Amino acid sequence: MSSSAAVATAGGLLSEAERRTLQSVCETLLPALRPEAGDAPDLFALAASSLDVAAEVERVAGGLRGEQQADLSRLLRLLGQPACMLLLVGRVRAFPGLPPSRRERALLAMATSRWEPLRTGFQVLKRLATCLFYSVCPAGGDNPAWAAIGYARSANPPPEAARLQCETGSDPDIEVRIAFIDPAGKRSKETMLEFPSGERRKQFELLSKSISMP
Repeated sequence: MSSSAAVATAGGLLSEAERRTLQSVCETLLPALRPEAGDAPDLFALAASSLDVAAEVERVAGGLRGEQQADLSRLLRLLGQPACMLLLVGRVRAFPGLPPSRRERALLAMATSRWEPLRTGFQVLKRLATCLFYSVCPAGGDNPAWAAIGYARSANPPPEAARLQCETGSDPDIEVRIAFIDPAGKRSKETMLEFPSGERRKQFELLSKSISMP
């Protein structure tokens, strides 16, 4: 495989090796568990792989800035290095090749590492994976964890978005007033912008094209 193909395959953000590491991290953070008395069997049977959380993390990461995407790739490549796991858990194997108990120890070691990038990387992966685990809706339906935690999708229609209104101010040569208009027609949060007289008309026209006019 060429170096460019190794960086990202099938149009994705991550290489295949990085993707395997991310899948292992997500599965370690959110594994299926054996329920005990009082536990919800349906919830405990779910794992990160049940909701394809790793793919969702990669999709969300695709909207990050370039340097943030590079940081994620570097972190996953680091976890895929046997030397890194030797330092974290005393095993010369890449993260995906470790048994579950060792992967858990590796993540705990990241969480308490003296090296700030490892601590930050752990928090990013943990929070993003957990958030997506409880919010992903397969095929546009409900998340399968919702019923077990007592959450139900609201039956109310989504609120109408507030619109913006653009008009000239009291001095039409230099002032443009921007106002938020809520769905009920109430005017609020007015902002006055001032431009040099030679720029006012051009700026007003640009603003008028980019927002809703009354």
